[in-house]
Formats: sequence, C-alpha cells, structure tokens
Amino acid sequence: MEGKEKMDPITSAIIAALANLSSTVIKDAYDALKTVINRKWGADSQLSKAVKNLEEKPDSSGRKEVLQEEVKAANADQEPQLHELAQAIFKAVESLQAQTSGSTTISQKAGDNAVQIGQVSGDVNIKR
Repeated sequence: MEGKEKMDPITSAIIAALANLSSTVIKDAYDALKTVINRKWGADSQLSKAVKNLEEKPDSSGRKEVLQEEVKAANADQEPQLHELAQAIFKAVESLQAQTSGSTTISQKAGDNAVQIGQVSGDVNIKR
C-alpha cells in the first residue's frame, strides 16, 4: 500500500494563507504568490484554476490534492520565487500565531515547512 506523498511547500503555503487571509501581511504575500503563478503559467492554466478552486472551498481535501498534483505537474515547486513567497507566508503565519495569546498550535510537517492544521485556545487559570 502506498503512503501519501509529502505536501510541497507551495501547496502548504497556499493552504496556510487561505486559513489566515484576515491578516493583511499574509493576504499581500498570498496575492504576490498568485501573481507569479498567473504570470509564469497563465491565468487559465490548470495550476491557476486549482488555486481558484481551492479558494472557493478551502476545506476540501480533494481540492487540496488537486492543487498539489498541479503544482507538481507544472514544476512550480521548483520555482525559487514561489519558494521565497511561500517562506514569507510561513513567517507571517508564525508571527500571527505568536500574537495570539493563550493558544496552542497543532502543526504537521510538510517537507521542510510546518503547516498549521489546527489551533486550540482558551483561558488558563492558575490557582495557588
């Protein structure tokens, strides 16, 4: 039985960005990443369409898998500029998480990058 393939950092960054678009810094980095994809592969490319489809249903595991397939098929995971933008998204997400007090982040390793897959938060009371 085959195991699931590791998620590439480009797909991971897109998923992380879609979960945090309320942050201007993350939205700006995400928009820059989409601009590079549209410029290099075309707005009507399968890769661009996969990104748009995931935007419509960001919780869809099927659409995440399709995006991952299209990133690989287009060799987008080999594009240095996309890696730089992905790192900017990861740093912005990490910074946003650091600002969130009283929370614990659950992460999954994706290649060399960690992707947030959940967050638990609440107040902590310490009695003496």
